[in-house]
Amino acid sequence: MLTPGDPSPNPRFRRLLLAVELPTASGVPEARALALAAELHASVVVVSVLESSALLPVTPKRVDQLREVHERAAHDLTARGRALGVDVDYLIWQGDPADSIIEAAGSELVDLIVIGAPTDDGVSEPRTRAVSDAVLRRATVPVLVVPEPSRPTSRAVRSPAPGSPVVLG
Repeated sequence: MLTPGDPSPNPRFRRLLLAVELPTASGVPEARALALAAELHASVVVVSVLESSALLPVTPKRVDQLREVHERAAHDLTARGRALGVDVDYLIWQGDPADSIIEAAGSELVDLIVIGAPTDDGVSEPRTRAVSDAVLRRATVPVLVVPEPSRPTSRAVRSPAPGSPVVLG
């Protein structure tokens, strides 16, 4: 594990921000960020955002319960990083994901943002792509966008069974 003052092979990237949607993250951006941090001898701050719209669900949920789920997933990710010798901290923000990631990058003085973006397969959640696009456009530090496998959404179009009537309208 790194201690303050340890030299980094690349002094430009000493602190990475991993923007991740916990607890449903794919694992691909996380693995890439942790491997990169280990290679660069950099530390990582994991940022997960409780999106404001998630706080107004169809079924009642308490914010503390949502935060607890995020914290458990962040703790697991922190342990994975530390097993690789990477110093990992996590933050759980509440609000708009892109705004929160940009603000956290500034307040945490990071040198690089790592964020996942779904592959363009037509069924991925458009919001996830919008967040990574917004971060890429607005960040004041370099951004590494890691392609990740798509997760089907509840809005995915299903083909009707052969011979089923199709109703339009």
